[in-house]
Amino acid sequence: MLSGTAAGKVDYRARLFRYRVTDGEHEIVLQSLSSDGTVVTGPGGEQVQRVIRGSAEELPGPFRKALRLAFKRALVEKGNLPRFAARRLAKHAVENPEFADRMGLTPRGDGYVSIIGGIISGTKVGIAGGLTAGAVAAIQEAFRDGEFDFGRVGTTAAVGAASATLAYASGAAIHYGLVSTEVGSQIAGMMPTDQIAGQSVERVLGTVGGSMVGSTAFVVGMYLAGDYTPRESRRLMGRSLVRVLATKGATATAMGGAAALGTASTGTAISSLSGAAAQSATLAWWGGGSLASGGLGMAGGAAALTGIGAVIGVVAFAGTGYYFKRRDEAEQKATIEARLDLVEERVAKGEQPEWQ
Repeated sequence: MLSGTAAGKVDYRARLFRYRVTDGEHEIVLQSLSSDGTVVTGPGGEQVQRVIRGSAEELPGPFRKALRLAFKRALVEKGNLPRFAARRLAKHAVENPEFADRMGLTPRGDGYVSIIGGIISGTKVGIAGGLTAGAVAAIQEAFRDGEFDFGRVGTTAAVGAASATLAYASGAAIHYGLVSTEVGSQIAGMMPTDQIAGQSVERVLGTVGGSMVGSTAFVVGMYLAGDYTPRESRRLMGRSLVRVLATKGATATAMGGAAALGTASTGTAISSLSGAAAQSATLAWWGGGSLASGGLGMAGGAAALTGIGAVIGVVAFAGTGYYFKRRDEAEQKATIEARLDLVEERVAKGEQPEWQ
């Protein structure tokens, strides 16, 4: 049943102020605006707001349209999806409130999202990947004996930029496929949980899958450039996979621990929250509390979790590298000992040993 102070009525000028899913229904809070675009206030200075709650079928047409547009903006901004894909998912979110809640969508009625926002984001990721790969290669060259190889640094940076961009695009494609196709929904439904570390399982799978594609592309690119042997390439792919899984695992563990044991700034146990509210409270907990309480808020929590995941990922990557190094040393030692045994055996027989 449609309910709320705005049931059946829509102001000529209003904007979407707050949205959430309550008991499987849309709940929308609108701010009334004056003719000059300012927020209308009541006699006591309070903002004039109208609330409406109901299913997609019960919402008046203008509400459905406003909500669909707000969802589309949120999807383009948050998911870096092309507009045609965001439009399709936004329509599904309006028809299915539980889907909107599962996606963690927080639509906003204001703000402008550029049509090339996804391209810009992908370009930024590619530039960051190229700079990081080039910097690592430059450090390696600085400590290597011989002349500094600028060509190798440039090649590594180019391969890093290309693989980072491919990782971003692959992750977005996987995420879109999981949430917008029947096969993708079936795959996501096979997972034991809807969320991992406060994010939808579709987004996590997209991130992990994209990272694996990018790591593989980097190794293949460096192999084709003649920088890695086949054995080194296989090992690096394995180490990259371990790094990705360790990073996501550490982040998921940290988020899960906070969600199970932490409390929101309001004093409510995070475990009693769900959807976007639980994710926001968990991030704020890792940020030392909300901005209002003197903490670093969600941005600080996101930075802390990113740092935790990065550290664990680097440790896992370095640890697997150390394991392979010790394994090579053991194999080399075994080979030398086998040759010494052969030499001793020939000397004992009075034969001339061959030092090869």
